[in-house]
Amino acid sequence: MRRPPRNIEEWLYYTLLDSKTFQRFVQRLYNKINGISETSKTTPMDSVQFLYRPTRIHKLRAYKALFVDEFRRTLGLTPRIPK
Repeated sequence: MRRPPRNIEEWLYYTLLDSKTFQRFVQRLYNKINGISETSKTTPMDSVQFLYRPTRIHKLRAYKALFVDEFRRTLGLTPRIPK
């Protein structure tokens, strides 16, 4: 928690630091100095591309593991996958 400013100079300083416009300006300046290309924040990222999609092999291995585990339980053996 920040204490209240003691004078107008501190108040202006805190206002500037809290400003989104100033933060964007500093970020652009930093990118220019360090040769970093600007990323556009206007294009929304499609969250579908980040979702996990199992392949057929993944599905087959999972089914096999569940089948073997169920079969072992039926025979009275200890399951490989604990509940």
